[in-house]
Amino acid sequence: MNRSASLGAICLSGLMMASSACAAALQLTSSVNAGEFAITPDGSHVVFQSYNGSENVLYSAQTDAVGSPIQISPTVGSSFLFNGQMAPDSSTFVFNNYENPNATFHVATYSSRLDGSGAPVLLNRSKVYDDDASNYNLAISPHGKTVVIHADQGDFDFDLLSRPIDASLPAIPLNDNPHSGGFSDGVGIDWIAAGNLVVFRGPRGEDGANLYTRVFDGSLPTVQLNPGGKTFVNFVVSRDGSKVALTADGVGGRALYSRGIDGTQLRILTAEDDNPRAFDGFLIDPHGEHVIFSTDDHLWTVPTDGSANPTSLSPSPFGYAFRTEISPTGSQVAFTPVDGNGGPQELFVSPIDGSGLPIRLSAPLPPGGNINSLRYSPDSRHIVYLGDQLTDGVDELFSVLADGSAAPVRLAGAGAFRITPDGQNVIYAVGSALAGGIRALYAIGIDGGEPVLLAENPYPSGGILPWGEGWQISPDGSLLIFTADDGAGTSAIFAVAIPEPGCLGLVSAAMLSLRGRRRRQLNPR
Repeated sequence: MNRSASLGAICLSGLMMASSACAAALQLTSSVNAGEFAITPDGSHVVFQSYNGSENVLYSAQTDAVGSPIQISPTVGSSFLFNGQMAPDSSTFVFNNYENPNATFHVATYSSRLDGSGAPVLLNRSKVYDDDASNYNLAISPHGKTVVIHADQGDFDFDLLSRPIDASLPAIPLNDNPHSGGFSDGVGIDWIAAGNLVVFRGPRGEDGANLYTRVFDGSLPTVQLNPGGKTFVNFVVSRDGSKVALTADGVGGRALYSRGIDGTQLRILTAEDDNPRAFDGFLIDPHGEHVIFSTDDHLWTVPTDGSANPTSLSPSPFGYAFRTEISPTGSQVAFTPVDGNGGPQELFVSPIDGSGLPIRLSAPLPPGGNINSLRYSPDSRHIVYLGDQLTDGVDELFSVLADGSAAPVRLAGAGAFRITPDGQNVIYAVGSALAGGIRALYAIGIDGGEPVLLAENPYPSGGILPWGEGWQISPDGSLLIFTADDGAGTSAIFAVAIPEPGCLGLVSAAMLSLRGRRRRQLNPR
């Protein structure tokens, strides 16, 4: 979305916001009760669910509140956001519709244009083996022309079907020997898209599985990624889609491998290990250069080019690592280890190659205190985390520079939070009397400061929805979009502008100035 307002105008709006609590939110769905929603990549539209009393219906609406919501789902059956996918150009949404022809449960996959031009296009219809429709997940190619569907024929033997998004050609299977796996032995539900490829597990003869990759449109043959003669176990793919890390079982136990996503450069990274807890969790950095893995809850790093042996990251030989996250730049790993001899769960960071000692970022914890969750900012400069760092049993929100050059800063009390795409601000939720509901959403600089009220529940009762994706930030960071209900059957989606990073400080300063002025008025000399 184009942030068309000038910085000066937005700052002026922000200063006005400081004196009038918060900016007015635009209602995007005035004529339709709205539930959960998804935002298009360009931030111009939302697709949302609405329950009409008998079925779930999907609509699209513009985030500038121009025009009325447009129904994009079929007139028969219930459609859901779950497993749905937006086309990269934001023109089309692909989704599943639950249908019951002849009183038998089916999942039908459609593509619909968000502007409402043309009827929904049927891509596939599958009879469901039982009542679980969660297996029918979807992906859209980077150019937006091809859809891949995980589908069976009512027998729980799944294939990967590729079809043009406009249904101009019949569907073709991407897995070799389609529909020959037997009950629950077809393509696994954990398949993923990686650039113009899909990576998936498929049956390997009489037992076990292999890991394969193939281009979206099926124009090239499948490529096996795991070593021949070894049973594939698990895999992860780097965010840039260049590299896969996988585990496979051999005669001597399980080993960790890396390979180019196109099937090139197979490398064994560790010796085979017969420990049943070997590689019980592993991650790969965004550029495919290092794998972080856990064995017996001890954290290790190894380069994917096989140039070095695994290096321990745990600060204590008796330490157990729990939550682990790799920075978006791929240069650092953050984790919360616990000393096996006792002690709190603290926040540490380490260079991803293990070239330096781990650094503790969290402040000394009170007895019983722990760090309970962590998240890197998109620019990798900060880590935002929740923990009872000040008072045992009282979780609060903190931010700290990832290089350890400054002490942590308290941002707010415990609650749901999101970091803006530019890494400058944190938006967090404050609860309401409605059980589990949200009363208001605030923004605060990621280095601390005075919080700024962005949005309140527009209704006198009820609250902003906390579950699912009840509130989100647009991809460019310009809008805060949320669903609210009045607690009596009315709900709608709203949008409010997020001040530019430079303006948030001015708004915060203005709020402090206003508070000081009010104090002087209450206490004249």
